[in-house]
Amino acid sequence: RERPAYHMLGVFLETVRGTRFVEKLTPEAGCHVFIFERQDGGRFAVAYCEKDRCSIDAPFDVHSIRSALGEKRSCDGDRVEVTGRPVYLN
Repeated sequence: RERPAYHMLGVFLETVRGTRFVEKLTPEAGCHVFIFERQDGGRFAVAYCEKDRCSIDAPFDVHSIRSALGEKRSCDGDRVEVTGRPVYLN
């Protein structure tokens, strides 16, 4: 039986391992962006929203986006589509 929540937790733990939390941004009501810093100084973000969907400005120059399950998503310019499932912005 598939257990996506366990897989999502594994992706999260793998992604944040060895990083440092930097700050939390709230680009609009109900939308949350958590910025982390890697040991090499690079940054990434974890973003989600409490609404069905919202479109936010990227918190930095985003080169890739992964879903909560680790799947690559399209990266279109300076805006990021966010839903209730977290996305990883790199």
